Amino acid sequence: MAEYQISIQNPIPKIGRIFEEFDGELTSKQVRHEIMKTDRGGKQPRYKCFFCDEDDQISRIKGKTYVFSNQWGMETRDAANSLAKQFPDLKITINPTT
Repeated sequence: MAEYQISIQNPIPKIGRIFEEFDGELTSKQVRHEIMKTDRGGKQPRYKCFFCDEDDQISRIKGKTYVFSNQWGMETRDAANSLAKQFPDLKITINPTT
């Protein structure tokens, strides 16, 4: 039987990287450390561009950890809606903040 690996990026049309994906089920501290490996020294640490605190919805699925970007635009909302439609069992909701 063949095995297939599907990246969570695949179902998202016309969008850049709104997720960071890591091998292993990482803690918040480990996620921040991994994200900072690609930091280019901007105005703020790169990890602050993602929901990666323990109180946030860090997804740990089948040996991988996913964190969602907090750098929202119209495309990001559309991507989240696309994921919600394609994966209804995940019960993804998008709510505006006040």
